Amino acid sequence: MVTKLKVHDHEPLPYQIGDAMVHPVHGIGVITGLDKIQLGKQSRLCYVMAIHDNVTLWVPVDAAAQCGLRAVATASGFKAVFGVLRSAAQPLSEQARDRQLEITERFKQGTLEAIGSIIRDLTVRGLSTRLNEHDAKMLRRTQKLLLDEWVLALGVPQPEAESQLNAMLHESATLSDRQA
Repeated sequence: MVTKLKVHDHEPLPYQIGDAMVHPVHGIGVITGLDKIQLGKQSRLCYVMAIHDNVTLWVPVDAAAQCGLRAVATASGFKAVFGVLRSAAQPLSEQARDRQLEITERFKQGTLEAIGSIIRDLTVRGLSTRLNEHDAKMLRRTQKLLLDEWVLALGVPQPEAESQLNAMLHESATLSDRQA
């Protein structure tokens, strides 16, 4: 009999050991356990996550949503992001600082659609303007995050996912050119 992990006797945890999860900063990992961490006088229950390259991450159970921790998307979740990736790009601010704030706010949302919109908008921007260091780094980071989840969720090889992503971004660029 499988029992659900609980914070208290009456409150089941939203995620269980063995669940594949996405952390917006660290990427994809698997919950390997629960651990009580003592922080000063306070004790907090944390998910223990195994992330790539032998990295272990502790995410407080009561702050998991605020940290942006979420389950790996389903096929229907990817259908929505595919629509975002194929759509016309939204113009980004010409001011580097304003653009950085806008992109960071989207990234903090942690949703697959927000990640897709960042990739789409920065890719299209990069076709007409050289991306600055921050923009280029954010584009690489979001592409890696999306592709890692794509491979895991849809079971396609990395090269195939990259090819499909590039084709969708080409559609977006073409549509964006027509609307400009």
